[in-house]
Amino acid sequence: MILSGERTKSILANANQIALTGQIDQSSDFVKIWASNIVKLSTAAMPRTYLAVFGVLLVARSMEEKDRLDVRHIQAGSSQFGYSAPSIGKALATFAKEQEIDLRATSSQPMNNQPFTFRKFIEVEMGVQKNKRPQWDEFYSITELVNNLSSAEAQIALALLFDMRRIHAKPEAVAHAAYSDISAAERFMEQVSSFVEKNSENGKVGQAFASSCLELVYGYENVLQGHSQDPDAKLVGDVHVCANGTPIIFVEVKQAPIATGQITGFMDKISQAGADRAIYFALENYKYSGHINLETIRRRAQRLNMTISLYSSPQEVFDTIFGQMLCNVRDFIEIFSLSLRARLVEAGVEEKLLEVFERQIMEFVSFTASPVESDALPPK
Repeated sequence: MILSGERTKSILANANQIALTGQIDQSSDFVKIWASNIVKLSTAAMPRTYLAVFGVLLVARSMEEKDRLDVRHIQAGSSQFGYSAPSIGKALATFAKEQEIDLRATSSQPMNNQPFTFRKFIEVEMGVQKNKRPQWDEFYSITELVNNLSSAEAQIALALLFDMRRIHAKPEAVAHAAYSDISAAERFMEQVSSFVEKNSENGKVGQAFASSCLELVYGYENVLQGHSQDPDAKLVGDVHVCANGTPIIFVEVKQAPIATGQITGFMDKISQAGADRAIYFALENYKYSGHINLETIRRRAQRLNMTISLYSSPQEVFDTIFGQMLCNVRDFIEIFSLSLRARLVEAGVEEKLLEVFERQIMEFVSFTASPVESDALPPK
């Protein structure tokens, strides 16, 4: 079975977002069982490769159900249920490094370690060293448990892995809004817009803002936030709106004056990538009239058979999405403030900028810290 690299990235990002936004029910029996399995794979006696390979298996199961894929068949073409575990392994290793998630193995390709090297299947008998046999038996038992998960269950287990193995304790919070009326929502949007206009941190703030706005319309699980400073990013654009894990809307975000050619250039790139829907957040252009020729963009979109939406300020974005949001007006301040805070964390902004954001909107909402530490985390 051939698995899409873009789908792999989407699965990783979705699981990470579940972890970052506190979507894991820590009290459920399912989570407790898988937390115990993660702890077992994280012990000093367990070979370091096993935890990373466990992550690969969870990604594979998250992508396909058992009737289409067997997580033990780790080589594409090994059977009708086989897949390329090394392809997932490379993507997972890169993602874990970017997100500061410790999967114990430091290799950029965890499947290139014994006993998995050049093997088509993960089997009960894999020629492991005698003194490591108990650990292997434990790992194989967990592998069979992963194989019997549904894709949805595997996604939660993957999120739990990211949550428990994050190197730095993530800033978690619960939002408490002081107001719930339209007037307060409008003033809140003005303060958020001001924060975005005054802060960039190399584009991270704008990217987080765009992600949160799109999340408010399409749902957090469908908004894939990229990494603005990642030179190895393969998808064109900073943010992507997905349907069933596949990017359908390609989004560019800039916190600097943008000219027409930059927008048409982005349109050309995503058209070459097979996309036909685009959004461009030119968040500083409200200060500069005449920088963008809308007629030129309209003609280019028509020629490329593409739709494109263009926003020239944070407030313009709010004016559009407020009427489209998938929440009540009374819940808007809490939902959006918590979303933007989580997206800022995901973007990797400095802690002091989070404090600036909280001060900016303190009239409307407060955050209660709720840090969660895990025994499986490496020492700080």
